[in-house]
Amino acid sequence: MLTTLIEIAWGDRANGLNQIFSLLFILIFVIQSLRFVIFWDKINQWSRAFVSAKLAFDQDGSIKIESRMDELQPPHSASAQLWIVLPPVIIMFGLIGTFIGLTLALALIPFGGTAAEIQTGVQSALPSMGSAFWTSLSAICAAMTIRLTTMFMESMFNRRVLKVIVSAHPDLIQHIEREAFLHNRPGALLRPHSLRELLWQQNRDLNQQINHLGEVMSSSIHGLTSALLSSEQVYNSEDSKDQKAPHDRIADQNLSNSLDTSSTDLSQTSSEQTQLNEILSEMKHQTQLLEQLVHLQSQNLDGQRVAQSTLAFAKIKDHQDV
Repeated sequence: MLTTLIEIAWGDRANGLNQIFSLLFILIFVIQSLRFVIFWDKINQWSRAFVSAKLAFDQDGSIKIESRMDELQPPHSASAQLWIVLPPVIIMFGLIGTFIGLTLALALIPFGGTAAEIQTGVQSALPSMGSAFWTSLSAICAAMTIRLTTMFMESMFNRRVLKVIVSAHPDLIQHIEREAFLHNRPGALLRPHSLRELLWQQNRDLNQQINHLGEVMSSSIHGLTSALLSSEQVYNSEDSKDQKAPHDRIADQNLSNSLDTSSTDLSQTSSEQTQLNEILSEMKHQTQLLEQLVHLQSQNLDGQRVAQSTLAFAKIKDHQDV
């Protein structure tokens, strides 16, 4: 039987369609083997990282979330949904290959001919019949390979990840999840939940708004300060010129009447300089107030994020208890 299958798959009785499905089955088997080995290695790495974080938490009461969050993220394949949907699609292609093989086989059999012609037609139709059989068999084997690999991976994940997380100290899990939420780590939650994903999205949007507001405020303050300093330099230059003019007029005894006028202008310039300094001081004071306002807003937003995350943890815990 095995020899017959080999001949149908890749031997003398195989045609192009059989060879295509044989290559497809071999390719899927190799990919699933590599997928399982890579996932096994990721599970081992995560187990070591989680045990290390657990020991550090038991000793110090905290962990370095920035450096260990990626390691503490349970292994998850982005193509997991693809491997769940793919087996029915492969079986469908196998059925299509079966229909093609049967159609070709029936087309080669002259049902209205003589016995010799029918016998010759049946012999020529045997490769097409083999295609109808092998396409379905190879597609079913490929789909079963994918499904069994996925089941083994899910079982390993439940046994070596979920059970370890559930058996861990609740404070450790809450600490990891809260730090992941506050540090805007996408997909870093150990137990994903739609409510926490929504809160994480809102938290990321708030952080982006705060960063944009800080950039706008910094740019505005820098431009305003530059403009005020430039105006102050202009007034200082005019003040210097006005201070030099009376000395020039003192040398000329015939321009004594202009000295009083220059003194008046100098006093006016000094008054304007004083007003400008007052405006500059007031603007600096307003700038400090704006910076304090931005800082208070940031603290309020941080408080809101902590409150939201705490509320989410409480709701999820109540839901799990129920």
